[in-house]
Amino acid sequence: MSPFSPEMLAQVYDELAAQTSTESLVSALLSHLTRGTNGRANVWMLDQQLRSMSAQWREEPSAWPPLRRALRESFDTARPHELLCEGSQRPENPPEHSRHALVLPLAVRGEVQAVILIEQGAPFGEARGPLVVFAKAVAGLLVQLRERHRAAATAKLAQALPGQGAEEASRSALDHLRRFTPVKTVTLLDYRDATLRPSGRDDRAPSLPVEWPPSMLHSLRHGEPSLGEDFMLCPVAGRHRARRALWAEFGTAKWSQADAILFQMVARLLGSALERFDVQAQLSSQLRLQRELLSVPPEGLYLPLLQEAVRLVPGAGAGSLLVRVDDRFHYRAWVGYEREELQDVSFMVSDTRDTWYGLDDAAWLAGVPRVLSQGSIVQQGAGYQVQSQLIAACLPSTHLLHANLCVPILYQGQVYAVLNLDSVRDPDAFGADSVDVARAFAAQAAALIHHAEQRQLIENAARTDTLTGLPNRRAFNEALTRAVKGAGRNLQPVSMLVLDLSGFKGINDRFGHAAGDQVLVQIAQALQQQLRGEDQVFRWGGDEFAVLLPFTDGRGAVQVAGRLADSVGELSTANTNLRANIGIATACGEALCGETLLRQADAAMYRAKASGRPYAISSG
Repeated sequence: MSPFSPEMLAQVYDELAAQTSTESLVSALLSHLTRGTNGRANVWMLDQQLRSMSAQWREEPSAWPPLRRALRESFDTARPHELLCEGSQRPENPPEHSRHALVLPLAVRGEVQAVILIEQGAPFGEARGPLVVFAKAVAGLLVQLRERHRAAATAKLAQALPGQGAEEASRSALDHLRRFTPVKTVTLLDYRDATLRPSGRDDRAPSLPVEWPPSMLHSLRHGEPSLGEDFMLCPVAGRHRARRALWAEFGTAKWSQADAILFQMVARLLGSALERFDVQAQLSSQLRLQRELLSVPPEGLYLPLLQEAVRLVPGAGAGSLLVRVDDRFHYRAWVGYEREELQDVSFMVSDTRDTWYGLDDAAWLAGVPRVLSQGSIVQQGAGYQVQSQLIAACLPSTHLLHANLCVPILYQGQVYAVLNLDSVRDPDAFGADSVDVARAFAAQAAALIHHAEQRQLIENAARTDTLTGLPNRRAFNEALTRAVKGAGRNLQPVSMLVLDLSGFKGINDRFGHAAGDQVLVQIAQALQQQLRGEDQVFRWGGDEFAVLLPFTDGRGAVQVAGRLADSVGELSTANTNLRANIGIATACGEALCGETLLRQADAAMYRAKASGRPYAISSG
């Protein structure tokens, strides 16, 4: 019986069907194809180049171009080829050395799995037809074995990913795709603010497009893969929208529909695992923030909180934090914006709630996040105030926003801050995952800000004179240390005024201490009105006050002392003969000493009091 007769090939098929691996199937196939003939046979795969699956035939058929072309054409067209090689084509060989080659694609539904190459001394004749049918049947067996093997390995991957860390899970998924698909390169990308960048979880540098086509990004946002002849962009997502993608390049190899299905399956498995890791990372971040920011004052708290919100909330690329002061919200931190645009801007609480936030009062008081897209942002963002100037338009940067996520930050039913997270490129930046993370983050931010403000109130009370509202002696000592260090560091002068009141004791004696307290309050207000923004006035106790004048030389200090003396004198009446006694001391240079400056100013004050003059300048 001919080795290529239908009956013999049917027997071979039955034996091949019992094989449990691709390797054993190929080995049995080659054994039968060469049995009883004087020829040889091989099975060729095409990854990035032709690859032999026979241990006896490892060289690539490059020595004879027609045979190489026939192999590649079978991969490209899924059609068999028969050709005469060697002797008949080469004059140096006698005709008896001529050999006949049959190239048979192992194809299923037009997708070529491999190619069989059979060489023998005689033409194939009537055997060609049965061999073509046989090749199609073997192709089905190869597909079954490969899919069975891939399915088993994918099931193991699904079991392993939840127990791995984020980096290990990413590497496992990528290695799985490299093993079971003809991919040339595959890498994991992060999708943020309409841009794809390598996630850093793979050590193989990818070749990425210079600019991603909008159609591919649109498909990614909607959870659909983008497939080309030699590439694939596959969304990586679990329950939520894709925040990552697999980018694969296939080079000269061709991907099959089964490859595309495997990519999407692995992407879903990896997406679910990474979403769990994201949640764990968010919880870890919140615990870290709690430790790091628990003792930070409010002004030092706002920016780190906002930076962490922009980093954690999916889709965020920029943001700002508004904090309530009386009936207005003021910017206290921003990421991705210019300081000059926002630092003096404020909004009415009612405008922020009713127009910008835009949901009902119940949602506002429940801290429900609100998402806006580009057109609504401009419409709802109009109207703000810069210092005392009202402006009906939007802030300039508002026109650049494509999406905004706004979250009221409240504590015990009171909204005292508003978190804004923005995207300047992606109108679909914020999904359900963004809302969940932002709401959880806002709850923690509320607790931290409330704690910081309460602690600040306690600390301020310890540094504040309860009668006049001025900083007290403790606050003065701390401010003096800072002022002296700053002046020494910048080689700038610093001046100090020490002031007490002549005639104040008579007020207490004649009109009582309540009247004296009222005079002290009026004097505190009068002194504050005469000072610049960086100057500070303190009440030491009794009728004594101190004034710190950073970056002020002796001449400037004398001018301030004159104004203060005049303001006190204006409070004097026929019944209250009040007069200020002011001592002035100034120092400059690296060797500044706060205690020396205080001692000199105090001594100068006593000289002014003894001489009856409104002020005296330290000579030391």
